[in-house]
Amino acid sequence: MPLVAPLDVAATEGLLDKIGGHYRFVHDRVQESAYNMMRPDERCLYHFRYGLALASISMVDGNDSLLFRAVSQINHGGPAAVENDDQGNTIANLNLIAGKKAMDMSDFTSAYTFFDHGISYLRKNAWKNNYNLSLELHEAGAKSSLVLGDILSLQIVSEQVLKFARSFEDKLNILYITMSALAFASEIDESVEMGLTVLSQLGEDIPSSLSKKETKFHIQQTQSMLSEFSDKDLLNYRFMTDSRKLFAMKFLAKLEVSLQMIKPAMQPIVTLKMVQLTLAHGLSPMTPIGFAYFGALLTRLGDAREGYRYAKIARGLLEKINSKEVSGEVIAVSTEVMCFVDPVQTANEFHSQGHIIALAAGDVVHAMLNILFYSVNLYWSGKRLSVVKESFAVARRLMEEQNHAQFLYSCLPGQGSMFRMIGTDGEDANNIALDDERMEQKLNENNNPHQWMTCAHTFYEGLVSFRIYRESNNSEWIERGRQAKTQIKQWASSSEWNFQNKFLLLEAEEAYCIGNFEDAKISYDSAIVSAREHRFLSEEALGYELAGYFYLEVGQKESAMDYFLMAHERYHQWGALEKVNKLYEFVQMSFSAILPPSASIDSHTSNADSRKRGTPL
Repeated sequence: MPLVAPLDVAATEGLLDKIGGHYRFVHDRVQESAYNMMRPDERCLYHFRYGLALASISMVDGNDSLLFRAVSQINHGGPAAVENDDQGNTIANLNLIAGKKAMDMSDFTSAYTFFDHGISYLRKNAWKNNYNLSLELHEAGAKSSLVLGDILSLQIVSEQVLKFARSFEDKLNILYITMSALAFASEIDESVEMGLTVLSQLGEDIPSSLSKKETKFHIQQTQSMLSEFSDKDLLNYRFMTDSRKLFAMKFLAKLEVSLQMIKPAMQPIVTLKMVQLTLAHGLSPMTPIGFAYFGALLTRLGDAREGYRYAKIARGLLEKINSKEVSGEVIAVSTEVMCFVDPVQTANEFHSQGHIIALAAGDVVHAMLNILFYSVNLYWSGKRLSVVKESFAVARRLMEEQNHAQFLYSCLPGQGSMFRMIGTDGEDANNIALDDERMEQKLNENNNPHQWMTCAHTFYEGLVSFRIYRESNNSEWIERGRQAKTQIKQWASSSEWNFQNKFLLLEAEEAYCIGNFEDAKISYDSAIVSAREHRFLSEEALGYELAGYFYLEVGQKESAMDYFLMAHERYHQWGALEKVNKLYEFVQMSFSAILPPSASIDSHTSNADSRKRGTPL
């Protein structure tokens, strides 16, 4: 091997150590002195030649680590060391290969560096003489720029493709990346407009609006088409081969989240189009997204079981197609659907996985979406608040690093509610003290894709409505409470685990409103037991608290104290320290007459616990 002979000479002269076939300088100063003895142009040439020698070995051995080192050495030499056009193209291609391998390893910074160097080695008239290599390097550079959030570099590279591409089809990858960049930068309207324009050019026109009747017709039409396929048929369906349809699926998939934010009435049209194109032309890497959103659509329309079926199909297709690019999005959407059937505590773990998988794929948007859903679901499912706080902190940091206002505004209500439960210190208060008016405006503008949060809102809207009715005697409020209870009951038919305790608590509150006190007592206790059995610690605490108010208001103070003390204990277990303090003060103030002077709340909690566990239901 040419490199070994001079290295052996240097080792003999005591400049290098040779250990187990590896060479190293005997001291850093020796290495520095040897390096500084060369002129700058000589250094570049040596780096260049050394890299070329290593590159030939790495390509034969398939050693990626050696390839990265080789190409980095070549790039140290730079384009000035290139001897001819063929060598320049060869080195540009080596950078393309190294960049692709770096992207496969989720090292997007190194990938962009390789692609950028590769572009620098392209010779004059490369777009004419070496078109495919030029196109591929620029597309790869644009994609890695998007992942890194380097929008300026993305624009520069994209302009070259749009200027020199030979056909509309050759511009599609760059148009897709540009559309993604606009959405990432919260320029949602511009992103949607670009997507719809490209789809129209691909022959897939999307109507700007449909009536509810028309939307229902298209849903039924799609379901009719799907009725001819079993789950196995769909999972083993043929693959899509039409390149224009494959690109259409990509642009449709990119529209899903954006339309959900700004034009929610249009979003089902896109979902149905994705499913119909799949059935007509075969599976594409984007097909799992279409089926995940179709499952979400059916769930929103009240058919959680059928929605769950298509969410599972989406997961199965994702495993079959192995499309890393869409994994984070499919996991985010399908997990939200699965929470309507599977225990939310177990289903939610998929969001944690989705966050990691999306980051590894460079899909920062859906990494943020998964960690947002994960954090909010942890909170509403009663996970220990110390764990919830840390998860929200991770989500917040990622959103602030990416300067993504849309997700940040969606994060704040849940995080703020959590802080009100645990109490805020100065730093925490500053963390949530943003422009409330602007946040409210954004939240009102956007259709929330987080379906489990919708369930929580429905549940608490029902509780609040029943409470207001008791204070105002306005029948409008009891009707709103009943509507919420009906919706929760419907969800409970698909997941008793997640919704039974909520339905029972609303039933208790309704019975309290209409004066049916005996049924209220039974329902409060049943709701508490259900929350405990299904691991909703926060809602077990809430059940005890609301039962306490009920018994207090009907004059049964002894029972009221027992329930309040149990609520105090459960809130403490949850980590809701601010709530614990307020409840402690309330109990001390309201029941001082029946508490012995030396009694502590903790001792009464133990007694209350034994009594409540023995209460017949």
